[in-house]
Amino acid sequence: MVDFIISFSFLLVLMAWYNFFPGWQVAILPAFLLLGLLTSLGPSLWITALNVKYRDFRYVIPFIVQVGLYVSPVGFSSSIVPQEWRFPIFS
Repeated sequence: MVDFIISFSFLLVLMAWYNFFPGWQVAILPAFLLLGLLTSLGPSLWITALNVKYRDFRYVIPFIVQVGLYVSPVGFSSSIVPQEWRFPIFS
């Protein structure tokens, strides 16, 4: 969160420098930040509880994260996504 606050302050300074003013959509940014915080809080508390009960669990988490990075669809081509699932702005 500290890194986000520092980056966000730089963003605000650059927006003022370039005379860019965001629309009304930026008003719901705190709601999305809260949603992201609550979304990450659930799995982190679950993993913490597992780490307390099973001490070797802390060695399993980096392996699971590494496997998750390899199977994530970030590197796949968007052409394999069916047309009805695509965003209109990207097609």
